[in-house]
Amino acid sequence: MFRRLVLSIAVALVGFGCQASSDDPCISNPSLPTCPGAEMPEFELVDFQTDSPFLGETYGLERFEGKVTIVALWAAWCGYCRGQAAQMEALRTELAAAGKDINYVAINMITGLERQGELAEQCTFPLLQDTDEVMAWEAMNGGKDDMYVYGSDGTLATFLPAGSASKPTNLSTAEGYATVRDALLAAE
Repeated sequence: MFRRLVLSIAVALVGFGCQASSDDPCISNPSLPTCPGAEMPEFELVDFQTDSPFLGETYGLERFEGKVTIVALWAAWCGYCRGQAAQMEALRTELAAAGKDINYVAINMITGLERQGELAEQCTFPLLQDTDEVMAWEAMNGGKDDMYVYGSDGTLATFLPAGSASKPTNLSTAEGYATVRDALLAAE
């Protein structure tokens, strides 16, 4: 009887310790938009990319379901973001040449409205403009330079937060480029 009681207490303490020491917000709230398995958030924004087949249309991320999709959060006024867009265009071209049919889309920060053209010059994939009414970045629980890789079923396969030491995303570096490329290929 005593051994069973001690074992029960030990199991309870181990279970409590794991929950109490975890820094992973997905354990306590798996429905966060940054947690694997999360559905694409629902909102509609205008596409301002002049090379996009959807230029001027208002639509949401559900348009991209059925294929692996990467969504980046950028600001048109940010030089780093414009560099990321150019590098993502190179990645898009590389993977398309390898026969990989992947959707690429970026959401421009609300404060980037006046400089949309500078971002659009760097790539050809759809660019959506966030608004005060929609607040897509908030719906995605994201920040500048974050990336989300969704599987063809429309659920999050990988969240790539900006500035992560374990998942670098600077596409101008070999390591960051490989991280993003590998996340896209793994999501297929």
